[in-house]
Amino acid sequence: MPRLTPRELSVLRALVDPQLSAAKNIAFSLGISVGMVKLYVFRIGTKLGWGGGSQRVLALWAIAHREQLGIELPTAAQFPQTDSPGA
Repeated sequence: MPRLTPRELSVLRALVDPQLSAAKNIAFSLGISVGMVKLYVFRIGTKLGWGGGSQRVLALWAIAHREQLGIELPTAAQFPQTDSPGA
């Protein structure tokens, strides 16, 4: 497991949050710019040996390693409600 900074961990936690998963939402919630979010995503990917990474791939990685990272997965109630097709 790579050694991640507290800010990198907060970015990973935000990536798995269905309310924050977009870079602009993460930036707003953490009080940083969208560019910084993208830089953190790149740094985390580099630390993982990926030469960078996408937000989606990092979110999946964080979910797979949630116990080691101390990340709680969102519950169904946290996902935005949408109308199902054909409803």
